[in-house]
Amino acid sequence: MSHHADYPLDPRLDITDVYCFTGTLGTVIHPSTVFVMNVAPLQSRGWNPDGYYEFRVDTTSPLDYIEDITWRVTFPADAAGAQHVRIEQLVGQAARDRNATGEVITPDGASLEQVITCSNGITFFAGERGDPFFNDARFTAATRTALSMHTNPNYAAFYPAHNDFGRANVSGMVFEVPGDIIGKGTIGFWGNTAVKENGVWHQIQHAAGPLVGFINDFTDDSAHIDYNASIPSEQLTGRPANPSTGSASGFWGRMRDNAAAVVAARGTYANGPRGQASPLAYGAYVADTIFPDVLTFKVGSKAMWDPWNMDIQNGKGLTACAPDSIYDLVLNEALTMGLTYKDATGTLLPYFPYLAAPVLEG
Repeated sequence: MSHHADYPLDPRLDITDVYCFTGTLGTVIHPSTVFVMNVAPLQSRGWNPDGYYEFRVDTTSPLDYIEDITWRVTFPADAAGAQHVRIEQLVGQAARDRNATGEVITPDGASLEQVITCSNGITFFAGERGDPFFNDARFTAATRTALSMHTNPNYAAFYPAHNDFGRANVSGMVFEVPGDIIGKGTIGFWGNTAVKENGVWHQIQHAAGPLVGFINDFTDDSAHIDYNASIPSEQLTGRPANPSTGSASGFWGRMRDNAAAVVAARGTYANGPRGQASPLAYGAYVADTIFPDVLTFKVGSKAMWDPWNMDIQNGKGLTACAPDSIYDLVLNEALTMGLTYKDATGTLLPYFPYLAAPVLEG
């Protein structure tokens, strides 16, 4: 999910994207899995020393969308003010409790901008990198407006598309995890940031699928609905027994009803292999595709997030144009901006930490 610049109070806690794909440090028999979380978009830098950066993984079969392992990354400062990396591995009930403590897997004083070998065989990196996300924000804005206003978006004036995130850096965190820690089955992954205020932990961001929270406004204080504060196991609350006709609420209901209004206005709800008998039925398909908002991934396989074209939601790699996929899904119609990963910032690495080197400013 892309969250660029949606938490201006502290960009260091603003997740831009998360990714999940097969790494290169494992083997065919014992594949490794890479988890990426980028924060501090659009040339902001660094990490909040009081914040939690959480990599949450569900290893239950079948998935129950409740985390079984959490890697909690923090960036404490030493007496001289220099930040270091500290990672706790929390399992079971502790993985769901921000007040719990876990096993510290990093060496004392682990450095930023360095590849770190953790005590359990995990490889980690935290540092400034080129932003791998690429998108023309005009398409996002038009889609968001259509969902909120229940109108037919017009994208014709936006071509040729351009990447609004080119030559931008992010603060990147990359885990590469051996298979013996997470198993060989299908896992679920999402990222959170959190900070403590007045002695209470507050979740700042939730990130998994592309652009989910950004294209649709899920924040409503009067209804006590806040996507970024949510947990996956509760994101289907409000889904009726008959999703195509019943009254719905919550994140699921808002996504269904807004998507239904767009395909009704566009006249596309019955089109193609994803077509449905009514706009609401198509909206239910969209909501069921998006929620719970977790990246599911078959360990050792090729990552791809493209539910509308390929009927695949399997992790999310660094090279696919995920925004195209979410626009296609909302519209029930193919929309291609024509952008590729070569339009992103820098050149991706074929080895750990995979993210491109940061671009120089100026």
